Amino acid sequence: MTAAPVVLGIDPGLMGALCWMDASTSAVLHIADLPVTVEGKKKSIDAVAFMALLKRHPRPCRAVVELVGSRPTDSRPGAFTFGRNLGAIEALIQAHEIPLQRVAPLTWRKAAGLVAGVGKEASLAAALRLHPSARPFLEGKQARHDRGDAVLIASWGVWMRRGGVGVKSR
Repeated sequence: MTAAPVVLGIDPGLMGALCWMDASTSAVLHIADLPVTVEGKKKSIDAVAFMALLKRHPRPCRAVVELVGSRPTDSRPGAFTFGRNLGAIEALIQAHEIPLQRVAPLTWRKAAGLVAGVGKEASLAAALRLHPSARPFLEGKQARHDRGDAVLIASWGVWMRRGGVGVKSR
């Protein structure tokens, strides 16, 4: 029996998360926080731990990463660090020969039924509403908008894999 295709949704950043979603049923299989390492006062993506996560969970048929960039309010070192970490995530995905797709925040948020201007916590509520199977990963101390974002990014990837046909949000 062939395993069901899986889409990996990634909310990048040091507080980001990964979501493995069954592309056939839209069931959330697993959510993990992005692994981070600390050297002195600097944090960065832990590439070894990230690779271990990729090996431990079902191989994705596609990875969808939020398309982000620096903001005018970011400091130069902060913007550089963020770009470096995003580049590490994308390089690790590509090194595993997983097709990579990028999606703008406004695009996946609109597909999830989130209107412009709603707070970050709205993505957590939308993820729980659209994907009840995510509940064990989004409750208690794990209830963070970054995890909700990863679910909705994966959900957009599943929707696009289906050709963008059908209901996007409920």
